Amino acid sequence: MRRRNHDRVAGFTLIEIMIALVVSAIVIAGARTLLGEVGDDAIRISDAARQADKSANAERTLRSLAQNLELGSTQNEFGGDARRATFSSWCDMPAGWQERCEISVTVESRPDGDALVLRSTAASDVIVRDQMRHATLRYLTTVKDGGDWIHEWGAGMTAPLAIAIIMDADTLIVPIGERG
Repeated sequence: MRRRNHDRVAGFTLIEIMIALVVSAIVIAGARTLLGEVGDDAIRISDAARQADKSANAERTLRSLAQNLELGSTQNEFGGDARRATFSSWCDMPAGWQERCEISVTVESRPDGDALVLRSTAASDVIVRDQMRHATLRYLTTVKDGGDWIHEWGAGMTAPLAIAIIMDADTLIVPIGERG
C-alpha cells in the first residue's frame, strides 16, 4: 500500500483567525468601557474636590469677616433674624489692605433649595452652601448652661457671641470676634 505524505503548511485556519479577532474585539471594547468609567470617575472626583475647596474657602471667608466684625456707631450695627444677619466688618482687598465693608449673610430660597449667600460691599457674592432643604440662623447670647440661642437679634450696638447656621442635618458655628 502506498502511503501519501501530505506536506502540511504551518499556519492558522480561517476559523481560528475569526475567533481570535472576535475575542480581541471583545477585550478592546471592555478595556475602552473600563477606561471611560475611570475617566468619568476622575472628573466626578475632581468636581467634588473643587466644590469642597470652594465651600471651605467660603466658610473661611465668613469666619474671617465675623472675627473682624466692627461695632461702634449707628452705621456699624449688628442685626439678624432667622433668614439674614447684617454687620460691618473689615474686608481683605486684592491689593493687600483691608477696608470697611457691609456684610449680609442671607438664606435665600431658590428653585433647587435654600442657599446660604455671603454678600459684601467690597466683593462679589459668595455662595457658602447651596441646594439645602432647609436653613436658618440662630444667635448665641450666653454660654452659661450649654448656651442660649435665639432666633432674632435686634439691630444694635452689641453682637452675639456666635452665629449658628443650621443647614439640614449640619450646623456651622461662626464665632464673633471680640464682639466688635
